Amino acid sequence: PLGSCSRLYNFISVGNKRFVPKSNMRNFIYSLILFLTSSILYSQQISFNWLVGTWKYNTGRGQIIETWKKLNDSVYLGKSVFANEKDTALQENVEIIRSVSSDTIWYYIPTVKNQNDNQPVRFKIIFQRGFEFISENPAHDFPQRISYRRYLPRYLHASIEGNRKGKYAKQNFNFYAEEQEELFIYLLRPNSHSTTSHVDDTTLANALKRHGKFIDSLAVKNRVILGGFNETGSDKSVFEIIVLKAQNMESAKAIIQKDPVLIMGTHKSELSAFHMNNWFPGIWGRPSF
Repeated sequence: PLGSCSRLYNFISVGNKRFVPKSNMRNFIYSLILFLTSSILYSQQISFNWLVGTWKYNTGRGQIIETWKKLNDSVYLGKSVFANEKDTALQENVEIIRSVSSDTIWYYIPTVKNQNDNQPVRFKIIFQRGFEFISENPAHDFPQRISYRRYLPRYLHASIEGNRKGKYAKQNFNFYAEEQEELFIYLLRPNSHSTTSHVDDTTLANALKRHGKFIDSLAVKNRVILGGFNETGSDKSVFEIIVLKAQNMESAKAIIQKDPVLIMGTHKSELSAFHMNNWFPGIWGRPSF
């Protein structure tokens, strides 16, 4: 499935070694993505940007439509409605908020219509990694645990579970995004002339600084899934790999054309579709609680 990416990596150099043989390309790509995912997603600030959007679940009697938006770096807002041909009814409003006492403590707080006296119930997020989180409130009647996990760009799995009247119960919700977006690998390397006097250090540093701000702006818009670089001794021998989200190849090209390092001519780019296996989010492992 990653065969379409093999051409993209034919020119990658690490140190004095060159990854040319296509027979080794698949293992290199898998290893690189695993490294980027494990190192970057662990080191970056906790984010629920992957939840943002509109998700639908068909019940047979209608649809549950769940919409999420990011208010700021500490608050995400969700709303769930039930819709059929006759009516649309609010089911719940949800907040995901960061604790004021700690940057690493988050809460999932639903307010369900006609339940709990219409008061919010706080679930502490006890596990968060990549595109998944698990929240718990052992004192709540049902559920005591609420989980979300995104797999592939278009699908989101949610579940509620716990003890209900002395028996274990669990309900799954397999949401899908009505508008499917695709993933693309955006690879940057210095232009051959950028290691010569044609581009001075000040110009290169300025281009890279503006590039960083550009990538940050894409991350805020939920356009960057992950990214990282391989440093082989100096800034001038760095290649950078970014996984972008866009509607199609033309949209992805339009996005990267605004990158300052391309506009200023200090770097070259390659863009290729990234086809992610449905087991990919599972590489981080499943928690055992």
